[in-house]
Amino acid sequence: MNDRISASDLNETLLRDIARARYEYTRRPADRPALSGRWVIAYPLSGSKVPSFPGVDVWREKGLIDDITVNGRCYYVLSEQAARIRAEITAEQSSAPASTPAPAAGRPPVGPKVEVRLTDEALAQLDRDARRQQISRAEWIRSAVQQALPAPGLTDLGRRALTDTLNELAANVGLREEALDPAVPQGERVIAAERYATTLHEMRTMLGSLRGSLPRQEAMTAYTEAIGSDPQMSQVETARAWGRAEAAGTLDRLLDAITLLLPVDGASILTRAEGPAADVD
Repeated sequence: MNDRISASDLNETLLRDIARARYEYTRRPADRPALSGRWVIAYPLSGSKVPSFPGVDVWREKGLIDDITVNGRCYYVLSEQAARIRAEITAEQSSAPASTPAPAAGRPPVGPKVEVRLTDEALAQLDRDARRQQISRAEWIRSAVQQALPAPGLTDLGRRALTDTLNELAANVGLREEALDPAVPQGERVIAAERYATTLHEMRTMLGSLRGSLPRQEAMTAYTEAIGSDPQMSQVETARAWGRAEAAGTLDRLLDAITLLLPVDGASILTRAEGPAADVD
């Protein structure tokens, strides 16, 4: 770790996050006195004791972050060195020339123009919410479209694969009993046991793959950034970011629960089916 670094030693991501740190910020009034004089960069979300923050090890290695525990909750705050760098950034911004080159004539390109027809009532509601968020009608529509698009990893989670495997598991519900039924010829018992064990293995593998594809960290990071600039959750985008973070966590717990509910006796059933005799006890 460098004892002293400057803004020029850091990449744009670190500098942006340092600049976004909020002075003495917390949503819990009881925690505020302990954060006096500190710039808060990440804080625990609802139901969490430790904040989620990407690259926290890098921040520690560079000496940019301190941990403060308040009432059993951990906050990540800028270190003295990072606070100094933040002051440098602020000073550079304030000393920048007041006049900037005039933007090119015309509106900035945002993509092809698309016309849409709305009812008078819907348009009135749109305008009211746009005024509440202090954004233009066009920006509101662009944001609404973007938020309505499927979020990668949350809606495309191999639902067909999960459905197919669940259907196969349901169709093979009698395989275990068949594999252990002494009245069934041994060759058929072995086939049933192999199908039973294979179905369980494929199910477990697929659930693990689905859990691995969940964008839990990305969703939580997006929500942390959104709530940092909109702590009252007054904007639709912030609420949607919260919904995605909650959905990712809920899906992860659900898939984990399904995995734990799967039988673990595939190998033993196959061994018993291959024996000279079998029983259902």
